[in-house]
Amino acid sequence: VVVVVVSLLATLGSGLFAVQAEHVSVTGNVYTDPDALQAVIDDLVGTPTLLADTTEAERRLEEIAWVAAAKVTVRFPHSASIEIRERQAIATYRGPDQRYRVLDRDGRVLDVLDKWPFAYVVIDGPDPVDLDAGQFAPFGYAAAAELAKNLTPGVRAQLDRIGVTADGASLALRLDDGTEVRFGVARNLLDKLVRLETVLDRIAAEREAGERPAEEGPLVIDVSTRETTVG
Repeated sequence: VVVVVVSLLATLGSGLFAVQAEHVSVTGNVYTDPDALQAVIDDLVGTPTLLADTTEAERRLEEIAWVAAAKVTVRFPHSASIEIRERQAIATYRGPDQRYRVLDRDGRVLDVLDKWPFAYVVIDGPDPVDLDAGQFAPFGYAAAAELAKNLTPGVRAQLDRIGVTADGASLALRLDDGTEVRFGVARNLLDKLVRLETVLDRIAAEREAGERPAEEGPLVIDVSTRETTVG
């Protein structure tokens, strides 16, 4: 009986029941680096399904810049499936090398591009850094990307760019009419965004009522504290 069991396990763990390339499926990969993805697949192919290390495969996939989460499932006798959930690109900034870093809401660099990716919110600052895909931007840039993710459509439609220092000590929005919105330190940004919405609604109501000129120069709006000011 022991010999039979050992022989059976040896057979099941042999190449006769290994993952085959034609039975590997991948879903969710749009921007994921195809070469890095293929390297993981290549290591799965030929591995006995009972011995495949799916945890290690998932770890390697999640090291790819665009991959937020990965699930690898191996099924006896020859198949494997890879499910990928990609990160969402939110913002971009230009490094000293004049190339653009694309960031997600966590400040992770998803891609490095030669041309301006105009679909994303622009982050500008006095101390940008050159980073590779997969690295994380400094705190200030990550906070700005998180803020960009949470902008309401009304504010987003007026936004020109977000200015921030790398350490997050100073963050401000510049609107397309030249208005500057000062957020101060890059913390409690959602509370400050709510204050901004309130101020913008009030300004719009005052203009509609004729209490404020319909056409006026750029404003300076300070929402860094609860005592918001407009000047």
